Amino acid sequence: MDIRIDKLLRWSQPVDVETSRGVGSSRMANPTSDFWGLWRAHKRQLKANGIRVVRNPHTNRYQVYWDEQPPVLAPDWTDAA
Repeated sequence: MDIRIDKLLRWSQPVDVETSRGVGSSRMANPTSDFWGLWRAHKRQLKANGIRVVRNPHTNRYQVYWDEQPPVLAPDWTDAA
């Protein structure tokens, strides 16, 4: 099943975040009942595509994050001598 993550929820504007691979971006959305159905059925696929669910400790409500990581780049061997 193809899941259009960009259409899955009403995402916030992307925010730059520092990751172990460099600067990536993250968007936040509030989960819907349709999302929870997809999450139960396709959790592994969603996680593999940067989706994570977090409970907000201040509101005790869940929030969904879509993390877009920077690509893994091969080393530039042209500069090595």
